[in-house]
Amino acid sequence: MNNSAKSGHSLLDKIGIPASLAWGFVGLFFFVTGATIEQGWFSSSLVNSGFSSSSAGLIFTVYGIAVAVFAWLTGACTQIFGIRRLMLAGVILYFVGSLPLVLVALPQKSYWLIMLVYTIRGASYPLFAYSFLVWLNYRAPMASLARAMSCFWITFGLGMTVFAPYFSSAFMFMGKTNLFYFGFVLVIIGAVCALVLNHDDAKIPQTNEAVLKGLFDSFTLIFRRPRLGLGVIVKAINDIGKFGYVIVMPIYLIHYGYSTSEWLTVWAIVNIVGYFFQLFIWLYCRFNWLA
Repeated sequence: MNNSAKSGHSLLDKIGIPASLAWGFVGLFFFVTGATIEQGWFSSSLVNSGFSSSSAGLIFTVYGIAVAVFAWLTGACTQIFGIRRLMLAGVILYFVGSLPLVLVALPQKSYWLIMLVYTIRGASYPLFAYSFLVWLNYRAPMASLARAMSCFWITFGLGMTVFAPYFSSAFMFMGKTNLFYFGFVLVIIGAVCALVLNHDDAKIPQTNEAVLKGLFDSFTLIFRRPRLGLGVIVKAINDIGKFGYVIVMPIYLIHYGYSTSEWLTVWAIVNIVGYFFQLFIWLYCRFNWLA
């Protein structure tokens, strides 16, 4: 791992964002916000269109499997294909999945086509976001790497769980189809910021090993390092509860007269409160409060 960049004394350096990757963080925020803008309301929208709750749930299950698989693929493939190529592939997959979804699958209420193209859409943001995470791992100074990782997850989470539902709630009057188009604009802005305005060379050590061997080694790593495997299990359990909640709740609440905008506002506030508690925990650990 090349963490040879020197730590600076700017505000960005102090909070853990390498100056050379500042535009990458901006791009990450916009891309993730646009790519997940529908997550807080898409399940209820499917139910309102005539699909059963179980059918909507299956769409999200397949979507989630695609997210998990491509998140795994990303780590192994960055050294084989390069970071910028994978991030660009994420952008391309986003539109390959999103355009047929909005223009064909949803208007025709074609269940299997919705599942197919929404799954393709789901593969996009892990390629983009987690490729940038690898980029950050290599370019952030070792002394501030932990802070850089925190900044990545804060940026990622603010996009997905705070601003995506907030924008959806604020602009719900435009109609859900137009919200998808609004997401397209955010994704384009994110791609330009991360891949055009961000001039860092993204050079990382390349490998000549076979793709399949690299993927197999990345999978067996969780067995060769049991603590890492345990962390994967804990993360999976936490995410199942969190993202299952955001799928089930909008379907549940519509039966009690709550509007989609009201639910999205609640969901954004819940996550904002969560970030304040994360900040409190960080301050507690940093300054050893109450000791």
